[in-house]
Amino acid sequence: MYGNYKDVQPGVGDILQGVVAGAIKDPTAPLKQYSALVNKALDTAIAKAKSEGAKVDRNDFTFSNWSADKNYLEQDYKSIK
Repeated sequence: MYGNYKDVQPGVGDILQGVVAGAIKDPTAPLKQYSALVNKALDTAIAKAKSEGAKVDRNDFTFSNWSADKNYLEQDYKSIK
């Protein structure tokens, strides 16, 4: 599946660099565009993987027990299976 994913540019690091350098005054629009392009790239990669016989969908990338304020550990993966 990941072999079918095409990286999106400019990336978050590029956008952040533009903010720090003063070239980007408000990162809201570039970040929204980046998010939309990443989602499109993921959907495209999933569709291609499916066409090659993989059993994959967006739910494979959903982690209901994920929290942004803590590390995601091996036991966290096991608890959602």
